Amino acid sequence: MGSPATLCIACVHRHGADCTAFPQGIPAEILFEGYDHRREYPGDHGIRFEVRRGGERDLTEYLLWKAQAPSAKPQAAPLLNLTPEQVKAFREIADLG
Repeated sequence: MGSPATLCIACVHRHGADCTAFPQGIPAEILFEGYDHRREYPGDHGIRFEVRRGGERDLTEYLLWKAQAPSAKPQAAPLLNLTPEQVKAFREIADLG
């Protein structure tokens, strides 16, 4: 695994490219920029990261990566507005089918 910039890979609330906390799309800051969604994030409806069964290794890799990544002050990011073609490409790249 390269640099796991997101907790999403190990989260019980992620369903393919979809997320229970962000039905309109996961914010780029969480999905791509390493925001630690164990903390509150605007618009998450009180739903936070919870490790999925079998996701412990992915969580550990994320935490190790995060410990080495330069820290930045978290800021809200706009929601991803992906076209159907972009969603399909994302799923293919992420091997989500």
